[in-house]
Amino acid sequence: MDIDWGPYLSSTTSLPHRPETELAVKANQSPTRTAIDCGCGAGRDIAYLREQGYQTFGFDSDVATVDVCKHRFADDNSVTISHASFETYEPPQASLILAHSSLFFCPRYTFEIFWDKILKSLEPKGVISCNFLGQKDSWLGKQFHRGFAVNLQEINKLFSQFDIVKLSERNEDGATITGDRKHWHTYTVIARRK
Repeated sequence: MDIDWGPYLSSTTSLPHRPETELAVKANQSPTRTAIDCGCGAGRDIAYLREQGYQTFGFDSDVATVDVCKHRFADDNSVTISHASFETYEPPQASLILAHSSLFFCPRYTFEIFWDKILKSLEPKGVISCNFLGQKDSWLGKQFHRGFAVNLQEINKLFSQFDIVKLSERNEDGATITGDRKHWHTYTVIARRK
């Protein structure tokens, strides 16, 4: 079952960048300024990265989302938007990688392929900022959801080549950005490549 991303796009187009994006930019110690936004949505983080002087590459698997972003940044030579999935995207060398909420919808086998690509593309002292679903999240097992869950042990293993800048856990009832009620169990990780 495919997800209709229209309501999400409508809800996020005018939102400011995420606080995690700002923290990731501050934590980046690489001399280069190239960023990748994985599952870029309406481009809320890309707009901020552009203001910070980053050459930014965004990709998304949803065609309508890609069209929104391409239109939004049509006159900006510092932004490149691609229609691609985690499995098909070939990341350039980068000093900052964002995967905010997008990994929620990435199957584990695809994630393992993508994570290997990320480790090869992220420069030393560069930063990754991402979110993972925890094992108590109510999306797990739903028909629309093909993602996977992690625990703290798995996170520590994934980030063994990194210095953790921030690691936080959310485990509470709440709502999605479109107002649907759910139980959130997520981990947010901001980490610098050693």
